[in-house]
Amino acid sequence: MLACEWRTDEQNWKVEVDADGQRKTFIANFVISCVGYYAYDKAFPTTIPGLKGFGGQVVHPQWWPEDLDYSGKRVIVIGSGATAITVVPSLAEKAGMVTMLQRSPSFVISRPTTSSLDSCLKSLLPFSLAYWLIYWKDVFLEVFSTQFLLNFPALGRKVLMGEMQKALPKDIDVNVHFNPRYNPFQQRLCMCPDEDFFKALHQDNCEIVTDTIETVTKDGILLESGRKLEADIIVTATGLYFQLFSGIAPLVDGQPIEVGSHYAWRGCMVDSVPNMGFVMGYVTTSWTPGADIMAKTLISVIKEMEKTGSTSVMPVLDEKDRSKPQKLPVSATSSYFVKAADRMPKVTDEGPWYGRVNLAKDWWAWLMGDMSSGLLYSGGQRKKDI
Repeated sequence: MLACEWRTDEQNWKVEVDADGQRKTFIANFVISCVGYYAYDKAFPTTIPGLKGFGGQVVHPQWWPEDLDYSGKRVIVIGSGATAITVVPSLAEKAGMVTMLQRSPSFVISRPTTSSLDSCLKSLLPFSLAYWLIYWKDVFLEVFSTQFLLNFPALGRKVLMGEMQKALPKDIDVNVHFNPRYNPFQQRLCMCPDEDFFKALHQDNCEIVTDTIETVTKDGILLESGRKLEADIIVTATGLYFQLFSGIAPLVDGQPIEVGSHYAWRGCMVDSVPNMGFVMGYVTTSWTPGADIMAKTLISVIKEMEKTGSTSVMPVLDEKDRSKPQKLPVSATSSYFVKAADRMPKVTDEGPWYGRVNLAKDWWAWLMGDMSSGLLYSGGQRKKDI
């Protein structure tokens, strides 16, 4: 997408895109952004001293070379987040040595990809019923575990540390490498399927190092502790760049909308921007259920437009709502969230401007809440359906 402008006189959006090098224009009554909140053309800006002087290959996971040959090579993965947790097991299958180098630890929990209960339900019940039961069983367990960790952080930390200790080899100290400074869900928890990350650490060619980089040298990384890590390849899994709407500032009658100066209505629309929504999942729990309920909410808004014969709908705040304390829409303290505060719409934690917490609350708001609170519907009878 190159540009996106709402025209009040036409009551529609003019969207310009680059389609395989060809500029095309689309006219739409309603625009929904489903591109997530990461940039695809840039990464989180991180300074690694001496990196330009490295004599080997430097790879960022967002632009992974398809022809990268790491067989038998010494690979250092810099980072401790979800990207690092994901690539380390795969690299350890063929690399000569994989070192995950982290400045600070993260919580990592394992989740099985199959369940005997799920298999039993699928074999005994019709598919649709089994799917429904499995879905809500998983939602309940996820909401329960998330709220437990958020409300009882000390006990939650103890439980997580115990689970990680059981999965780790005995020579890796959980208190050194998996004991974060933050409480559970102050930053995102990393999940690995079927303990693949922990299984990789059981291999002779995989290790984890918690230290600070002093400088990158021609053939490796020198740490502040004095240890030298040799490397043929360095993977910079150091974070992603947060942005909404693919980094394009929507225009409303020629005026750019800076999203960070506005508020999020139910986490899926921005005040002062007509007929535009965005779909995102959750930060602290599974992405897909969060995206699903946001899509349902937007569909309900569009149905309300059709019901009332409106051509536009726009979130609006009254002075009472605007005077309430602002908060970020995510409670996580990850670096890329904190540094993106000026690019995030704000919330107040009250009414339709609340910050998204969990699926149960969002489902309740969708089922029982109305589609008029905080929204201004306007325009006459449309010439065609939305």
